[in-house]
Amino acid sequence: MFIGQYENRVDKKGRVVFPAAFRERCRGSVFLWWHRNVLKIYCELPVITSKEAPFVIEIQIDSQGRILLPERQRKFLAIEFGDTLIFSGRLTHIEVARQS
Repeated sequence: MFIGQYENRVDKKGRVVFPAAFRERCRGSVFLWWHRNVLKIYCELPVITSKEAPFVIEIQIDSQGRILLPERQRKFLAIEFGDTLIFSGRLTHIEVARQS
């Protein structure tokens, strides 16, 4: 179960620290899914359709607890280097938003 809200900044290489409280449950990788204008993170891939599959990617968590946000996902959320991202627990998944 994912609860709570955490903030971290995006570095110059497009990486962001994935919150430790969430990281403990994810075993080394996460799935990013941008769906209906929301970027969602899952530790285990939920059941999806073949139409949704192109919008899901697997991302490794590095040894320092960071995830690299691919350029396409950064553009989707209009994320720039130095921006603060908000990771919000939504019980079954995590939603990511850029702090305005």
